[in-house]
Amino acid sequence: MKVGLHCFGQTLNVCTTSPEVFAYVSSLDHLFSLPMIVTQGNEDGPCLNVIEGSPPKLMFEPLTRSLTFQVDWSLIEQSDAIQSLLAQLLCLACIDAGTFIFHAAAISQQDVAYLLVGGIGVGKTSLSVALCSDSKFRWISNDHVGLSMRDGRIMLCEGHDLIDFRKLSFPLVTAFFSLDVVEKIRSRFPLNSTPWTKTEPPFSASELALPQGSLPCPVKALFFPLVGLTTYECFQEIPVERATTTLLQMLTWPLEGVETFVLDNSGKAICPSVAIKPTKGWKQAYDFVNSLLSQCPAYVVHGSIESAMKFITLTVSQLEVGRWT
Repeated sequence: MKVGLHCFGQTLNVCTTSPEVFAYVSSLDHLFSLPMIVTQGNEDGPCLNVIEGSPPKLMFEPLTRSLTFQVDWSLIEQSDAIQSLLAQLLCLACIDAGTFIFHAAAISQQDVAYLLVGGIGVGKTSLSVALCSDSKFRWISNDHVGLSMRDGRIMLCEGHDLIDFRKLSFPLVTAFFSLDVVEKIRSRFPLNSTPWTKTEPPFSASELALPQGSLPCPVKALFFPLVGLTTYECFQEIPVERATTTLLQMLTWPLEGVETFVLDNSGKAICPSVAIKPTKGWKQAYDFVNSLLSQCPAYVVHGSIESAMKFITLTVSQLEVGRWT
């Protein structure tokens, strides 16, 4: 049995003889935070072969871009093991196609994209939603963006319309929504949730009445936020060397020597690790980041959400009229 999963512009294949695995994969509508659509299998796409059996094994075949996973399904049926492997194959497929996935949110103005780049909990979602709430900016993507080079220009070519809030940062955005929307967001936090718990299910931009941008569009500037978690304020352009280091850390992909592992339901690793090597290697990623920073200035944005919004709005207006020095 074979099923295709379309995600971030790529089609992943899953082949299995197990009805349980087939049913599980066919029911997936998200790959972690990325929306996924079930399609027919594509013979040319990367493939995850799931075989029932023991002991657990995991093997990668570089020529066919396929992972073969042998496992007793009862060990992992409640875990994220299959999704973790699919995420590895998605990164592989994107990079082989010339698309690099970064941990960033994206907004746009006048069909030009601006990226809010950073790790978990820095305020990407809160800041991007707040900037779009008064229609000065348009919403494009949360958490992950796909960038590629087209005709010498860095383009934002992939994003997703899913917005989830962490309980810790939710108070930052309540002032930017109506009471009805605030209550709707609050109702989606599970009972007994922790500060890092996300809303479930996530929201679409239309549910939050946010205007939406379109893809593809050129990238104009990058912002590295840290909002609402510090009283220290810093708003300034940052050196290319520092921005390069941070961007490479925010690049999501399987690298040669990086382990792909599988956990069982209890969180214990049950498979030997394997290394997945993209066709395009580390040098290509470094060159891509350098090209991005040669075209786009980068700014650090540390402070309150209101101060960050003012700085980004002013910076964007200055960039658009060519007055930034």
